[in-house]
Amino acid sequence: ARRCRHRRVSSNSNPNPSHAAAGQSPAAGPRRHAPRRPPRARHLRAPRAGSPASHPRRHPLRVVAPPQRPAPSPAATLAALETLHLHRRSLRLSSAHLELLLPLLPLHPRLVSPLLATCPRLLLNYSLPFAPLPLAPRLLLLGTLATAKGSKNSTSNGTSGSPSTGNLGSDHGSDDPVVSVSRILENMEQGSESSDGIDHLALAGIGHALACADELHFGRILVSLVRICGRIGDVGVGVRVLKLVDWLVSGFVGSRMMRKVQVLFEVISPEKCESEGYVLFPAVMAACGGLRALRVASVRHRLDFAPKLKEAPERTICFAARRATVDERYDDDQRHVLLQCVALGLTQCGPVAPNDSVLRCVLMALLEELLPLPRLLRISVKSPDGNSAELAKNQVKQHQDSVLFKEAGPVTGVLCNQYSFSDEKTKDYVETRVCEYAQELYHHLRAAVLLHQAKRNGLLAEIDKIAEAAFFMIVSFAAEVAKHRLDANSSGGFQPEVAVRILVEFSFVEHLRRLRLPEYTEAIRRAVVVNQDNAAASALFVESMPSCAELTTKPGYLMPLS
Repeated sequence: ARRCRHRRVSSNSNPNPSHAAAGQSPAAGPRRHAPRRPPRARHLRAPRAGSPASHPRRHPLRVVAPPQRPAPSPAATLAALETLHLHRRSLRLSSAHLELLLPLLPLHPRLVSPLLATCPRLLLNYSLPFAPLPLAPRLLLLGTLATAKGSKNSTSNGTSGSPSTGNLGSDHGSDDPVVSVSRILENMEQGSESSDGIDHLALAGIGHALACADELHFGRILVSLVRICGRIGDVGVGVRVLKLVDWLVSGFVGSRMMRKVQVLFEVISPEKCESEGYVLFPAVMAACGGLRALRVASVRHRLDFAPKLKEAPERTICFAARRATVDERYDDDQRHVLLQCVALGLTQCGPVAPNDSVLRCVLMALLEELLPLPRLLRISVKSPDGNSAELAKNQVKQHQDSVLFKEAGPVTGVLCNQYSFSDEKTKDYVETRVCEYAQELYHHLRAAVLLHQAKRNGLLAEIDKIAEAAFFMIVSFAAEVAKHRLDANSSGGFQPEVAVRILVEFSFVEHLRRLRLPEYTEAIRRAVVVNQDNAAASALFVESMPSCAELTTKPGYLMPLS
């Protein structure tokens, strides 16, 4: 302030203060005015030393270009985008900020998910290079573009121009994203493009495209998807198809788009599967996913669906179960995957109509695929001097980590539910198979214990986990049998042969019991009550016990059973 007052006083006394301060006369040179000071802004901080604004020879508002920095590495860019994705809620980024960031980010496959989660609709404003991308990120981006395009068209009611979807691929031109997905799947179906990249990202993109597709492209994409997944032949792909169809049907029901649900069930109908020659496990998983969505929607939205709508996917399940159990034209690999998918799918979709083929299929899947302990034990004793024990140990660990072993309990529940509604002939067949399984388990487990107990190679400890699950399966099924066939009020009355069969089963697995189970105790009580007043049944039970000579001279089956 003192300087300003001095300057005002000097200006009144000398018309050219700059020249007077420099000791020059007005005629010494051209008249120069001092630079005007910029207006002071109290809300701005003072510039730091060394900054462009603090330099005496530079204009205080002049923008100096930053020095050229090397481009960030893909790893640094990936870390930055993942940080942006994880903290997007607290950062509160606006669309303007994201529009500045998006063109600077390379479209690496790992960047696809964070990019879509951060700002999916901004992708419509850019022509992204789709062709160099792998299959899964490409399908995911196309599906997201289809969803964003559909939502933009629905909000604008068709008044705005169509969004730019250029550069969708090397041969797609400027097609609609749904059409592009359909063409990619057709190329994969014809073999011109590999189907190795079908994973959860690819199926997510296909699902978004199916949700936005019209009826024509919906059917085409679905048919191609069933054929491609059938060619892969993996139960993991089948589980993903179930979740995908569950999500689709739930959305269709919530949006009251029941026509698409009908088209989906028509594509996977038994007639369509027969005429098109589908590999059946994707179709049966799609049917189970559709049934699950209808069951959940009926409870959540309190809807009553037409009986024919539920009968359509159940017909597909029965058709696939009959093929897996009866048709000998099915090769072993396809049969194994189909058995697994039918069993896993039925645990997700809820109860279905009783069917003998479904019951037999679930039984075979449970004994051969989910609890294949006799087969693993045969491998462990095949060549005692070789590496069979290590091979069996690796297979046992691999099976314990699989989804099949983890779903053994729910599949047992499906077996008991189907058994309770079956006829007497089918019940006898199922009971006999379970009893044979218990006997085979006993002999092979006894042989493995005698062979590997002294070696301490860890195989028996791993086998014991699957054996315990097999014990629970046998006990749960025996309790269901006792409830239906050892009851005085049942249609057949007391059946001594059934009681003997239950006691024989328990005698084979008694050594696996670790705790007291109510089902175990109740089944034994019912069987003893039936046999104690029946001399023939008691004699039959005693005859079923192995003799002392058999136990001492035949320690077990060391070779695979035929």
